[in-house]
Amino acid sequence: MINCYYYAPHNHTILSQYVKDDFARMRGMGAGAVSLCVQEEQLVNWHQKRLHNVVDLAHEAGLAVHAVPNRWAGLVAGWLDGFGRFTLDHCDTLVRNEAGEICMTKDGNCEMQSCTQHPAVREHMEKTIQAMMTNFDFDGIIWDEPHALACHCDYCKKASGNAVTPAWQEAQTAHFLDEMSAYAKTFKPGMVASCFVMPHCDGLLNALLKTKHIDYL
Repeated sequence: MINCYYYAPHNHTILSQYVKDDFARMRGMGAGAVSLCVQEEQLVNWHQKRLHNVVDLAHEAGLAVHAVPNRWAGLVAGWLDGFGRFTLDHCDTLVRNEAGEICMTKDGNCEMQSCTQHPAVREHMEKTIQAMMTNFDFDGIIWDEPHALACHCDYCKKASGNAVTPAWQEAQTAHFLDEMSAYAKTFKPGMVASCFVMPHCDGLLNALLKTKHIDYL
């Protein structure tokens, strides 16, 4: 599968003819799919019409369309140096260190990531996936550079038997993304689920290799 990243034409490219020309060029290069960034807010705000337009134009060009969740709950990467609305409004879900403090930095970068063990995070992710899959004709989903920060919140302590380790956290992250992929496929059987892993995340890669519903790594 040759998949072109065309990350945010619905944000930056207004004229449909330019988008059509780009899709024609992708097809000419042998691509069969195109990937578009999808922010949580774009599923409910004025970007909806633009996103619909780009998805429709891609399908008209003969391209499958894969959604790339952008910083959903801080769990995956994205093109904006910022945070989604859920992350800002639900600080109680954020990853915590051993002292119980919210983790704001990693490798010198400011990050805010919600914990996959928190029930509100699962509810939000499923609700967002449902909105995306029922309102837009996506053919696939790509989890781009997922984060697996070790969390020591009460939910993680209970789930791990008070033994939170990087390996445990990586396994939980992989399992969570696998479950979210399976959930997305309930709305469109046959859709493709993929995951891009950062090259230094060997532990997370090994955990993702054991998943059942992610088709490409």
